[in-house]
Amino acid sequence: IMRHVEMGKSRMQATLEGSKEIAFTIVSMTISLAAVFIPVLFMGGVLGRLLHEFAVTIIAAILVSGFVSLSLTPLLCSR
Repeated sequence: IMRHVEMGKSRMQATLEGSKEIAFTIVSMTISLAAVFIPVLFMGGVLGRLLHEFAVTIIAAILVSGFVSLSLTPLLCSR
């Protein structure tokens, strides 16, 4: 985003273009990281019951992090 601002673009235009450049990477990393913990949700036995809450928490944190990376971080960077 700062590279686009230094090139003379407005803050809004720089934010939109900078976000477009990294959006696919963020979405793919978020989905792949969340997908790693999905099998833990379906584990059986004592270990599955112990790790169920852990998997739900990690998946939720990864999804929230991806959302923040696509929305709040570019907004704050443009300011």
